[in-house]
Amino acid sequence: MNYDKTEIPTTYDKARALAPETLRLWQNLLSVHIDRAEMSLVIDLGCGTGRFSEILAAQFGVQVIGIDPSLKMLDQARRKATIGNVVYWQGSAEALPLRDGCADLVFMSMVYHHLTDPTAVARECHRVLRHGGYTCIRNGTRETDFPHRHFFPALRALIDSDLPSRRDIDQPGRCSYRRNRLVRVYPTRMRKAASFPMFSYALRAFRDGDAAKVDELALAAFDQFRLQYSDWPAMASAIGRMSVLADTGEIIVAERDERIIGAVAYIAAGRPKAAYFDRSWPIIRMLVVDPASRGTGVGRALTEECMNRARRDGSRVIALHTSPIMTVALPMYLRMGFRLVQVAPPIYGVPYAVYLKHLGG
Repeated sequence: MNYDKTEIPTTYDKARALAPETLRLWQNLLSVHIDRAEMSLVIDLGCGTGRFSEILAAQFGVQVIGIDPSLKMLDQARRKATIGNVVYWQGSAEALPLRDGCADLVFMSMVYHHLTDPTAVARECHRVLRHGGYTCIRNGTRETDFPHRHFFPALRALIDSDLPSRRDIDQPGRCSYRRNRLVRVYPTRMRKAASFPMFSYALRAFRDGDAAKVDELALAAFDQFRLQYSDWPAMASAIGRMSVLADTGEIIVAERDERIIGAVAYIAAGRPKAAYFDRSWPIIRMLVVDPASRGTGVGRALTEECMNRARRDGSRVIALHTSPIMTVALPMYLRMGFRLVQVAPPIYGVPYAVYLKHLGG
């Protein structure tokens, strides 16, 4: 959209104003992933009227350059500027007016769906970021359960055509963010009505200091099944060591307000795994979600992240191991396209089976 051919810039802030609690949420999420001590220059790419520019400057205490192609949007941003370490430049995301390796963070809020060439933008972010710098993408996706789509069916086609999928956002990063750190923050579904607060979280890699929290979360997630297993103490002992999966695979965690609310292990093809799996398959192990965070899309997002990693590794399938007692997880897997391929040995009297999904693309 060419905002300079519209009057949208003059009313943009009124229509898209963020409540103080929403701003605090995004600030907290950035703090979880980004070390303030590493910051010296932040780029607010697609800054528009500067909704986040001054927030970023205040949070990190550094110079912020807001870049946007629209002169009218930049004019609105400059009219409300109140602090000295924010400047606004006109520029294109595909050809940033910045020298190589000058920035520590490129922040994009609700910009991705406006990009005409996301891969070129990813290359530009890679170019202007120092080694180990951050790119943060805040954007709605097709997977976001916007409440409006349930009341206005015509919106569904618009959402599917105009918004990216999470996989779309990941793909440019495969080739262009290798030396940098990509932070993706997904707003997930809102429950029942628009009056409920948006549930937001971020996915990140497991750290050594997460082990005790992940093990505790796994036990909490499985506690509802304690009466199903004939030897719960033995089962709990195994579940409570989920963090050891980091030795053979990649653990991904979902984090909200500095608290781990979900976790899963991705085990790549060729890595050690149970005999009932084909060794050439990548697999998903131990998807667990905090009971208080169920129904928010966290489990699906973690599953999709494993699928993305399988695609990254060049695999055409991905498998998992689950039970019919998992009355939330199993239907979700089936909706996502997993299909039963073989029955597995029961675990302490509970039936299990192996499910496989073929990955498109």
